[in-house]
Amino acid sequence: MVPESFLIIEKTDYSSGDHSAHFRFETLGPLVIVAARGSTIGTRETEALLVMDRPANYRDDRFIYLSAPPGMHAEAGALA
Repeated sequence: MVPESFLIIEKTDYSSGDHSAHFRFETLGPLVIVAARGSTIGTRETEALLVMDRPANYRDDRFIYLSAPPGMHAEAGALA
C-alpha cells in the first residue's frame, strides 16, 4: 500500500446490514482538480488503481464487489 497522500477513497458501507462494500482507490500520479473560475464543481484528472475490494466482516451474498477487479486502472470521476 502506498502512503496516505496517494489515497483517493477508501470506503466501507454496510447499508444497515442489507449489504456491504469495502474498497480502496489510490492515485497512480499527481491528483489534479480542474474547475472553471467561480465553479463549485471540479473534475479530478488522474489515473486511479483499485487496490482493495474485499468483504468488510461477512462473506455471504450480502457482500457487493465492484465491477472492476483489483489491479484495474481507472480514470477518476467528478467531484462536487
